[in-house]
Amino acid sequence: MNKRLIVLSLIGFLSVGGLFAEGASESAEAEYPTRNIDFIIGYSPGGGNDLITRAIAPPMEELMGVHVVPSNLPGASGSTAAKKIAASEPCYMFGLYSRSIILIQYTGYGDVNIENFTPVAQIVEDTAVLTVPSDSDIDTVIDLVDQAKANPDRVRIGNGGTGGLWHLAAALLAKESGVEIEHVPYKGGQPALVATAAHEIEATITNLAEAASLVETGDLKMVAVFSEKRNPAFPDVATAKEQGLDFEYPVWRGIFTANGGPEDRVDKLASYIEQATKDPGFVDFVENSGLVVRFKGPDEFGALIEGENRIYRELLADLGLKVSEPK
Repeated sequence: MNKRLIVLSLIGFLSVGGLFAEGASESAEAEYPTRNIDFIIGYSPGGGNDLITRAIAPPMEELMGVHVVPSNLPGASGSTAAKKIAASEPCYMFGLYSRSIILIQYTGYGDVNIENFTPVAQIVEDTAVLTVPSDSDIDTVIDLVDQAKANPDRVRIGNGGTGGLWHLAAALLAKESGVEIEHVPYKGGQPALVATAAHEIEATITNLAEAASLVETGDLKMVAVFSEKRNPAFPDVATAKEQGLDFEYPVWRGIFTANGGPEDRVDKLASYIEQATKDPGFVDFVENSGLVVRFKGPDEFGALIEGENRIYRELLADLGLKVSEPK
């Protein structure tokens, strides 16, 4: 065989080999997952993220055909687990987080950067609600805003602690409405609600599940929900937008994995998650917890995270609570 034929044969062999290698790679990707999954919980057992993770893991496991193993790794407001997830292989380790994964970048817990994560899917949403004493003359969120405009710094809104979700909700509401309010922190949402019922403060923002019992007993009045849609548990309570104020505060929880994974793999994982959110057992758990199933895929959820990162970076700075930068 002459040299020319040898070279051509070798090129052909390498080309075929390359095609086989490419095909094997695509096949491996199509087969995701090929091994067990670690579902890391950045908080202690018994909390909201822990319970939701353990409720969705079984239907995910059944759909994916591999073990989906929840494990708790609490510490540093969820950042210990977040750092482990960010350093793992994408889509073979992930975790469930709320807005905390954005906030911890700016509140002193180092080595966490939202850009090191891929938002895979939002799965549930809590409902933020505005409550006032049952005999208050505030009947809508617009009434609260008008009262704050007429009495600067004299409208007091309670929350479950400085820098927490409900403090930031009230601060964002005030900022977007152009009013000044006084933030009154308590050791948890329930004490803030009790203080509202006792007329110590004018209003509280908290989640629906916490407020429901005092609303049902007539001690509090729920005047608005800060979600896209009304909550099925209190269908007569209008959204802020329905009342004329374009303000939402979605209290989402979603699944994040390390950045850098193949797009096809992320999409496939999101598809498994979406199917799992329709599982009757998971739906029952969510509804009995006072939450609602609200799925958003990688693109929509990613856009939400990007927007909120900008909002909270600025808001925490305005409130004097921003003490660190993402790393």
